[in-house]
Amino acid sequence: MQRKRVGIVHPVFGWGGTEAVCAWTLMSLCDSFDTELLTFDRNITFEKMDRFYGTKLSKQNIKIKLLRAPEPFHSMESGYHLLRQHYIMKEVKKLKDDYDILFSTYNEMDFGVRGIQYIHFPYIASFEHERLKEATFAEVWYHKPSPIRWWYEKLGCILSSYNPSRMKQNVTLVNSNWTGKIVWDAYEIDTITVYPPVNVEPKNTTLQPPNFLHRDAGFVAIGRIEPTKRFIEIVKILSGVRVRGYDVHLHIVGKVGDHKYFKKLKELQRENYSWLFIEDGLTREDLARLISSHRFGIHGKINEHFGIAVAEMVKLGCVVFVHNSGGQIEAVGGDERLMYTSEGEAVEKIVKIIRDASLQMELHENALKQGTLFSVENYMNSIKRIVEDF
Repeated sequence: MQRKRVGIVHPVFGWGGTEAVCAWTLMSLCDSFDTELLTFDRNITFEKMDRFYGTKLSKQNIKIKLLRAPEPFHSMESGYHLLRQHYIMKEVKKLKDDYDILFSTYNEMDFGVRGIQYIHFPYIASFEHERLKEATFAEVWYHKPSPIRWWYEKLGCILSSYNPSRMKQNVTLVNSNWTGKIVWDAYEIDTITVYPPVNVEPKNTTLQPPNFLHRDAGFVAIGRIEPTKRFIEIVKILSGVRVRGYDVHLHIVGKVGDHKYFKKLKELQRENYSWLFIEDGLTREDLARLISSHRFGIHGKINEHFGIAVAEMVKLGCVVFVHNSGGQIEAVGGDERLMYTSEGEAVEKIVKIIRDASLQMELHENALKQGTLFSVENYMNSIKRIVEDF
């Protein structure tokens, strides 16, 4: 019996949680289907994905099909994200008869036929975002309604012959229940929550403290260094904890996404050099080792769609504090002891937990249990079942 052909559509790679979904979707399907990655990214290799996400794609019989596109569409940094999405729809529609199943791991997709789409956040909902009440999206100046924005979106729809009714016929997966609610507000379509896969384990476990309370009583914060991640607010929170007499420190780990913001953060580091550290260029193993040698994590973004960085810290047993919004509250199991809405509330909740070793152990054990939800095994089984049902 001839195997079904599956085309996985992912325009370009930014090396975050979105790409983890793409990598492990490929791993989920390659044993049972003839699987091919459709992309504009000329720099992508399976060896690079394996190093970053712990997959074994380079050992599989998977092909990469590079689609032709204008030069600005070949990298994440060049912008034009919405036009890029429409352009790849245009190119994929030409190939729709070459595949039995088309699967977008990068948000909404009108394939020209019914397919499967994994939505990290509804990307093409246009001015519907005004009623989605998603503050961090709507506050960005280029997302606000304007004649220029209207024409930009109109051009994209013309370019791809985008049909929203056809897009709504897809099987729609989302990265959190919170995102599912946002998608319903935008499109009134049912969704299936499939939490992103988290594969973060230190290879040399003998280097890790055997007991949670033997870990460093410090914090780790992970994410692209740009304003929405609110690292400066995190520094203020932990400064408040230190003022209360607790000698905590903070490691900020992430690639620079906004150089002006990074400059402000470096100035803060110089002022607080004894306890504030900015880590760059860590390997996945180094990151896992750093996380699993610390007791606490903290995440400042408002309305994070899921927060794979939060899930990584949870999976390695950290007690992680998050802003009380978005999908990240699902990553910490909705535990109100770990959720804050203001800097002052965050300080109070952190201090309460630092004071109580038995409470730390309880929350550590809860984190380990919660982390099993984000295993690559759970993700792969869910994706394979969904595609087979399709």
